[in-house]
Amino acid sequence: MLRTRAAASVCALAAAMPAMAQEVIELERITIEGRSHDGFFAEPFAADVGAIMKTDDPIALTPRSVTVVTQEQLQRRGARTVEDALKYSSGVVAGQWGLDARSDWSLIRGFRPSTLHDGLPARYGYYNDATPEPFMLESVAALRGPASGLYGSGSVGGVVNTVSKTAAQDAPRLWQLQVGSFDRVQGALDVGGRIDAEGALRYRLVGVARDSRTQVDHSQDDVLALAPSLSWKPDADTELTILLNYQDADRSPLIQFASIYGTLLPATGFGNGRFLPDSLFVGEPGFDRFESEQRSVTAMFGHRFDPVWRVDANFRYLEGEAEYQHA
Repeated sequence: MLRTRAAASVCALAAAMPAMAQEVIELERITIEGRSHDGFFAEPFAADVGAIMKTDDPIALTPRSVTVVTQEQLQRRGARTVEDALKYSSGVVAGQWGLDARSDWSLIRGFRPSTLHDGLPARYGYYNDATPEPFMLESVAALRGPASGLYGSGSVGGVVNTVSKTAAQDAPRLWQLQVGSFDRVQGALDVGGRIDAEGALRYRLVGVARDSRTQVDHSQDDVLALAPSLSWKPDADTELTILLNYQDADRSPLIQFASIYGTLLPATGFGNGRFLPDSLFVGEPGFDRFESEQRSVTAMFGHRFDPVWRVDANFRYLEGEAEYQHA
């Protein structure tokens, strides 16, 4: 019996061997071609980080931890505040107080950052200064860590810098109309171009007008902002930009300081385990308001002497006032 099984196995193997020598079938060749697409996903590093870095070196060549949110990213994310712009940045906690239209709050590595606008101090994280409108900005940058000491009394956590749209950059010639929830209607424009044939003198006008309610009852978020600018570049090494800015905001303090029960925890005992609605308003209708008005003139001058040496000088004059009532 054992010999018969062995012989049968040998015959089976011998019969299977000719099948492995069949003709090779060549498959049709498939060629795949790819190309990069336009957009911020195709550009791994921001081109201009001089305002936040104090240097012309690209991010890839510096050991500092920097995040730059471009205008295209602001638009695609639908960012309505600087808080929204920073929410996808590592090491940054934006909006730690929740819904609050009074200021743009953020923490970098656990510390409140220093805030700059066009490289100059701007306390838009405080009540008396207007919060920047994202549409009016070219970019938002966050520099993390003690390298913020480059700005003198910078926070140990880092620095947040917002960059205005000016005539120094190309304008997309954009007209925009938005309609959204809570009776939101917003119009915006961004136009500009050459004044002379050589392009040495350029202009740009950026503006936003909004009339809107919010998710909180008896509240509003109305804004009018204008920023005309003029840029003079007589040669490739010298440039002077003058920027005017006006912003009038008629808002309401959205934060309601409600109890922990009914918000984070169910309201047991008196609320049958229910939660308070997001539209809850616990203030005084007609009394609660946060109105701010701001005017500024900014001059930005730069001149390069050679590939190594360059001088930059910025100046800003700003006036602002605010009226805050919160029951």
